[in-house]
Amino acid sequence: SAYPSVRRAAETALLSIIQASSKGASYESDIYEAYESAQDENIKLAMLRILGATGDDLAEDAINDALNSGNPAYQNAALTALGKLGSDEKLPTLIEFLKNPKNKTMRKDAYKAIDEILNTARERDPDELKNVWQALANTAETDTEKNFIIGGLAMQKYEWAIPLLSPFTKGEGDRIIDYAERAIRKVEKAIGKSESNANSSK
Repeated sequence: SAYPSVRRAAETALLSIIQASSKGASYESDIYEAYESAQDENIKLAMLRILGATGDDLAEDAINDALNSGNPAYQNAALTALGKLGSDEKLPTLIEFLKNPKNKTMRKDAYKAIDEILNTARERDPDELKNVWQALANTAETDTEKNFIIGGLAMQKYEWAIPLLSPFTKGEGDRIIDYAERAIRKVEKAIGKSESNANSSK
């Protein structure tokens, strides 16, 4: 459609159908074919964003190609798709993307994708989670990014979160320092509660 609002509505509707389906991957070949054959760039980008919800190999290949294309429009669409894909396996890819100085204008979208993945409910190994947050903490540059890191670490119930939060309590603005200190207290409280529950169950 020539009308952006109509295109967005159609994209949202199709995305909702795929996400509500227990067989999202069954849509992949059709969506991929539409992506490959689209002549209109807006339609092509929409199909790329939707591919993330199908979560299969063809989708991952197309998303990876777009992310490495050097074209900001395709890279932004790929970041959205990675968030929809929701795979922890893509976190290192996103962290490396953040480290590349050429991608500075897309950091917000990369963090959004990471947030979407980390908010996907699943059991995670504490050590693997530590490695993810450690790598993420090293990418934070702006106060918004630091707030994201501090907020995420505040939700953890493991000892390793405290030394990752500690650097934010020094040499930062007052708001960052205060937020980090409150986050440390929250983690300490969660650890204490977890230990208390473990002892009471013995």
